[in-house]
Amino acid sequence: MSIWRSLENIDRRWIYLLLAVVMVVPLIKPLGLPIDVVPETRTVFETMDRLPPGSAVMVSFDFDPSAIPELLPMGRAAIIHAFKKNYRLVLFGNWTQGPMLAQDLAEPIAKKMGKEYGKDWVNLGYKPGGSVTIRRMVDDLWDGAANVDIKGNSLASLPIMSKIRKLTDIAVVFSCTVGGSGMQFWLEYLGQPNGVPITGGAVSVMVPGYMPYVNSGQFKGILMGLRGAAEYEMLVGAPDKAVAGMDAQSASHLLVIVLIILGNVGYWVQRRAKAAQP
Repeated sequence: MSIWRSLENIDRRWIYLLLAVVMVVPLIKPLGLPIDVVPETRTVFETMDRLPPGSAVMVSFDFDPSAIPELLPMGRAAIIHAFKKNYRLVLFGNWTQGPMLAQDLAEPIAKKMGKEYGKDWVNLGYKPGGSVTIRRMVDDLWDGAANVDIKGNSLASLPIMSKIRKLTDIAVVFSCTVGGSGMQFWLEYLGQPNGVPITGGAVSVMVPGYMPYVNSGQFKGILMGLRGAAEYEMLVGAPDKAVAGMDAQSASHLLVIVLIILGNVGYWVQRRAKAAQP
């Protein structure tokens, strides 16, 4: 009885501290809890994985720093996937800060995997103009990109660009999406008119609105927020922050469930004890 009364009157700050520990520990040292891969994630993986070696793949960072927790792991996994399959990787972004995030992410990965900038991968940077720019890049990517990459290099000086003269030379566009200028944008101005497959992932709150496009086959699958990123990391064989984040989320949910069970058991035990008293 005394134990249950103590739990009933425990200072809530101890609960917050326990919750913090349960969430932080998996982020530092992931637990490796099992993650089931949903069909939508597997479709994204297979769309990227089944291309012939040497195919040109565009990974578009269509987000800003506010969406880093959910979308940056997707971009990282897509970059690693492209390098592992020996694709020619083209980075881009319809949001101003997206290509800078992509560059900071890709450089250490490329160095570790022995990929050379300008030969195996390139970052076109952010190009203003929205739909007008994309439409121009469909016909002439070099002109639409103002003939320079994110570093100011002439596209003509980069070997990777020799066979990428228009957007339709891209085999797949993988978009990490937080707003309107993402997967739906690419579908409207490139995918539907020209038949280029559009895939990628979005922040969780946007996924329900995108499911009709997934179910109709217009989007080749979709990564659903942090969980989708974790599933993709596992399929690519590069578990990182998304997997750790899912471990932390699962552990915190498990703690809440345990606390609810203890609370109900304690209430039931004390109620029985009171009923037994004369």
